[in-house]
Amino acid sequence: MSKRGRVESRNLVCGFHAVESAANSGRHRIAEILVDGKRQDPRMRRLTESLQGAGVPVRSATRLELNHACGNTRHQGIVAVVHSGLPRRTQTLDGMLDGLGGRETVLVLDQVQDPHNLGACIRTAECAGVRNIVLPRDGACPVNQTVRKVASGAVERVDIVYVPNLARALVELQARGFWVYGADDTGDQPLYDCHFPDKSVVVMGAEGSGLRRLTKTHCDHLVNIPMQGLVSSLNVSTATAVILFEILRQRQHGETA
Repeated sequence: MSKRGRVESRNLVCGFHAVESAANSGRHRIAEILVDGKRQDPRMRRLTESLQGAGVPVRSATRLELNHACGNTRHQGIVAVVHSGLPRRTQTLDGMLDGLGGRETVLVLDQVQDPHNLGACIRTAECAGVRNIVLPRDGACPVNQTVRKVASGAVERVDIVYVPNLARALVELQARGFWVYGADDTGDQPLYDCHFPDKSVVVMGAEGSGLRRLTKTHCDHLVNIPMQGLVSSLNVSTATAVILFEILRQRQHGETA
């Protein structure tokens, strides 16, 4: 890529949904849009015309340039170069806590390291109505272009907070009246026997290793997902979806505690 187009990967948003969300969220200042010069379809024209109308420079690039910039992330022929590294409204845990309402589910991800899993968890959370996600500062995947792409625009619609001490964050949530539910294969409480209160925290563990020991000790309940197949566990993003949508189902049917 030319010097003009060379940017840090963390400052890229790749793909239609992610670019549209970045442009509409108000969280970013977009420096420019790079588009595949060979794409002239109506979807591309509508988006680029809208961005140009908002004063965003749009520059034609070759597919090779876009591939080089995005690496393994599918870009669909459109990439936004943004000035902010991590899109989030809330910068601190205190700020997030002060903004919580009376009926909230907070998702906590304990050292999820795969960007595809993190992106899928964020997308699932947003679809289930979760507004806040807490991650440990050390050992967790950063919100990079792959996460944004997999999340399909959901990164721009949730608040993501990185904390230096996850156990302490759980204690602070409990002090605000939240009950903490950790997902664990060895948990003694089946998911469908749980009645989640209005203020619930769902803690999901890392790929393979699950919840760390210290994280488990700060959970009020350890919940398992009943399964009938021969495979012993679910992918973390799939397990997140099962639990969050069970909470959503309970709330919609008035079954919460």
